[in-house]
Amino acid sequence: MSKAMALDPDNVETLLSRAVIHLWPQPPEVMAEQKDLLDTVIAREPENPKAWYHLGWWYSKLPEPDMEKSFAAFEKALEYDPFNARIVGALLEQYRISGNQKEVTRLNQLLVQIIPTTAEQRHLARISGWRVFNRFLSNHLESADPVYLQQAENFLRERREGFESDISYDLAWMELARVIGDKKTIVELASKYTLPEYGLVRHQYIWKPELKYPFALLNVHLNQENTEAAEALARQIIEAQKISEVRDQIESGSYDLLVLCAAQATLGDRPAVRKSLDQRRELQGDDYERSYFYIMALSFLDRQQAVDLALAEIQNTQAWRRFNVMVTSADLWAHYPIEHRRFLLDPRIMDYYQKQGKWMDHLKRCIPEYAELD
Repeated sequence: MSKAMALDPDNVETLLSRAVIHLWPQPPEVMAEQKDLLDTVIAREPENPKAWYHLGWWYSKLPEPDMEKSFAAFEKALEYDPFNARIVGALLEQYRISGNQKEVTRLNQLLVQIIPTTAEQRHLARISGWRVFNRFLSNHLESADPVYLQQAENFLRERREGFESDISYDLAWMELARVIGDKKTIVELASKYTLPEYGLVRHQYIWKPELKYPFALLNVHLNQENTEAAEALARQIIEAQKISEVRDQIESGSYDLLVLCAAQATLGDRPAVRKSLDQRRELQGDDYERSYFYIMALSFLDRQQAVDLALAEIQNTQAWRRFNVMVTSADLWAHYPIEHRRFLLDPRIMDYYQKQGKWMDHLKRCIPEYAELD
């Protein structure tokens, strides 16, 4: 690369190689530089499919993605290179995520022409069930409007074929159960994916190790004061994290650390919880203690200290992007009432939500103590 730049820094291929980014997100200045490079290439070669292809990705990776321009750029790339499997595949996936079945069908047929074996991958011919479902939950996370939860449930009942596997379909039901406080569904699904065979494995359609099953079940046991069952599950979580592959995932994932701390606290091992938290803060820096995951993990050790940090976080932090919507930590705490019930029942937190108003209807439906505040 450095040699090519030295020989001809304005060469189109050199400019493109500088513009290509494979890791996201990127700082604003890097994004701006990439856009300038792509604009330069397109100005010089308006029919360059690579430039349009990477511009499509650029628009989709903005802090607030401009999908209209992203689709337009991808379509330009396809226009100038109509049998490029990479371009077809990228545009197909974007339409699957957006839920546009007409375009998914068109592009899947084209992809099968280019690579006949893809006909065997039936899920490519359908919109992504998981992505569409997750959009309903994201909208609820942003707005707290219960209509999105009903839409999510209707979609699950009507579109089983849109999910790539039984695991991803069950995960969707688990996600919904975690939000609406459906203890029965949590127990039923958790019994299907017991530790360590399923509980801590990474699934190709799911970004994080599936600690959500045992963590949700652990909180059900704790909320119902089923100490024996909670401690038995906590021991399974502790034992499972000793497996090297699982331990590596826990060491690299904040959600996984939260589950580990909850299990340690359930067994009364406060020094272990403190050690886990201190190690993560040392690794991530002091600002980590303001994070959603740190505060929630801390709540299992010292609820008052966690609430102190939470209220400070509410005062000092604006909304940030998660699941493609703008949310705050306070949105996440209320969105998952089963897992945060003990924290949410702190008088200061209850007072905050009562004054805030946005999440009160949801919390009243899921936590009886909130229904008694009126």
